[in-house]
Amino acid sequence: YDAAENVLVLSSPHFDFQAKCLPENVVYTGMPFARSSTAPSNPLDEPVSRPVVLVSLSTSNLEQRETAQVILDALAELPVRTVITLTGTLTENRLSLPPNAEATGFRPHAEVLPSVSAVVSHGGHGTVMTALTHGKPVICTPLFFDQFDIARRLHRSGAGIDIGRKHDKRAIRSAVAQVISDPSFAMQAQTLAQRMSGERGRERAADIIVGVGERP
Repeated sequence: YDAAENVLVLSSPHFDFQAKCLPENVVYTGMPFARSSTAPSNPLDEPVSRPVVLVSLSTSNLEQRETAQVILDALAELPVRTVITLTGTLTENRLSLPPNAEATGFRPHAEVLPSVSAVVSHGGHGTVMTALTHGKPVICTPLFFDQFDIARRLHRSGAGIDIGRKHDKRAIRSAVAQVISDPSFAMQAQTLAQRMSGERGRERAADIIVGVGERP
């Protein structure tokens, strides 16, 4: 890393732990999301009459079926509408959907997030940051890799809860109920969304790579 002319961090400095100093070649570009103003305000198939909780686990095969089922069972005991997105090896015939849950295939998060109250996620960087840029709090159930680090940053930010390695119904149910009932989580997520709203991660990263952008 020290030998590279530029080390680009395609994330938001507002989400990461604050470093006392950074190497001169390290630059936070901001999130590299494509922003769209054409997403419908309510893309769900029926009117939203109760809090909607989006369950979104990885599109990769991370053996997440057991975790997904525990999440569904936990949310079955709450007065919420659960929407779970299924991709890859996580299919509807491998799950038992409770009465308050529905499954859908892949849908861009930007289309669904305006209608939800909270997100339950594996803690992937893309999913967590997409939720936060829409001002939605997240409950993290990390599985592998950097997901544990992302979950810790989320917990520290106040915009969600890190459940940790123990994925049991009681912990998930309690965390979701807390996030929905306590408005401070949504308020902090909305604060982060405002701070990140001006980031142009894709453009800034591209400019630096081609030598156009100015270093801070």
